[in-house]
Amino acid sequence: MFRLFKKNKENKFGDDELKFFQNIINILPSPYSYLRKSVTKDFILGWKANELGYSDAYTFLLNANLEKEFKNKKLPRFFILKNIGIWEASMKKYIHVELDIFTGFLGGFKSESINFKNFDFTKVDLSAFTEKHFSEGSIGASVGVIYFGVDNFYDDQNGNKGWSGFFNNANATQSMIDNGFNQAGPYRYSIMGAHEPK
Repeated sequence: MFRLFKKNKENKFGDDELKFFQNIINILPSPYSYLRKSVTKDFILGWKANELGYSDAYTFLLNANLEKEFKNKKLPRFFILKNIGIWEASMKKYIHVELDIFTGFLGGFKSESINFKNFDFTKVDLSAFTEKHFSEGSIGASVGVIYFGVDNFYDDQNGNKGWSGFFNNANATQSMIDNGFNQAGPYRYSIMGAHEPK
């Protein structure tokens, strides 16, 4: 079983990160422009290495109080934007960045370099750009996002269906999630990236 409570260093989502992700959204094809409004320091509070140890993969700490402003249930629950090629000056090569998208906003990213100032957005390569979607039963898609206060996993009082059973493929139970994460707080927290195990 994977470790739900692995501790990784949390990084502040500062000016360098803000500019980097704003620039990425700006170079994407226009259908992805809806992502731009959620790339703010009020919503993205920080970032850290992926909890499951996927290489070069990171997840965001997000402000759950603002989520309703950006969430769009008409969009896929979970997919990746892959092969966003950007020149990394210190490494002298194109780095292919991936973005994890959760119902309309960024949930995490993958990048060989996290030296955000070193990326040159005058040199981009989108020739292999694509979306990666997952079947409901795949490990990348079956475990998506956990709340601190896991209300999104339950049916609400208006009859809207929650995400119960999301953790079945990861050998975790709803009670385990409750015991570990059912606490008040402003954070929404991704523990699983969409990145396929090597």
